[in-house]
Amino acid sequence: MLRKRKNALGLSDKVVEEIADMAGGFVSKILAPQPVKTLGRTSLTLLLGALGLKLIVVEDPDQVRRVRRRWTKRAAHHVNNAPHTLRTARPIVLSRLARKAALARWARVPADERQSIVARLNEARKRRARTTEAA
Repeated sequence: MLRKRKNALGLSDKVVEEIADMAGGFVSKILAPQPVKTLGRTSLTLLLGALGLKLIVVEDPDQVRRVRRRWTKRAAHHVNNAPHTLRTARPIVLSRLARKAALARWARVPADERQSIVARLNEARKRRARTTEAA
């Protein structure tokens, strides 16, 4: 589906990699007919964002009917996994808060200064791409 979306948009692997800030050649390894790499949480998130997609999980009634009899309730003493939940959720929550704070700071920067900063960043990216291609 991801390969079909990329092709439907007419995007090259290189463009998707630039948008997603992925290493060169990574998209072709993931989206190849016989993938060399597999999608992880980070690469899936970056790729979905670059292709303008989001993942929505819905219950599959047919699959539920097939596996329901195999579902067994877990022991009550295994239910308390709050420390694991906190370890997992904290980076996500903090990254969202950091992103919100960064956007608020960026909004306070005058437009001409933002334009200058973006121009310098783009120039640095071009230099980096040229040195990568030369190597």
